[in-house]
Amino acid sequence: MADAVGRLMSAFWILSANSWMQTPVGDEMRDGIAYPVDRLDIVFNPSFPYRVAHMVISASRRKRPQDRAALLRGRYIHRVFDVARFR
Repeated sequence: MADAVGRLMSAFWILSANSWMQTPVGDEMRDGIAYPVDRLDIVFNPSFPYRVAHMVISASRRKRPQDRAALLRGRYIHRVFDVARFR
């Protein structure tokens, strides 16, 4: 659970920065440099909700149910080594 929360927090800040680079708001340009004016507008810009929703949905479907079951049973490490040996 802690791993999932950490990944979600990391994705939040990465997507926030990435979204701001695509749709910059909350700043003003002076001499070619962007200065922050409203930090909340920077973090929660117009494209941010769509990007976060897409990432959370994609990430939640990424892991296969078989891998989850093996992890819960304690057999995941053995499966990783089997794949590494091409079995």
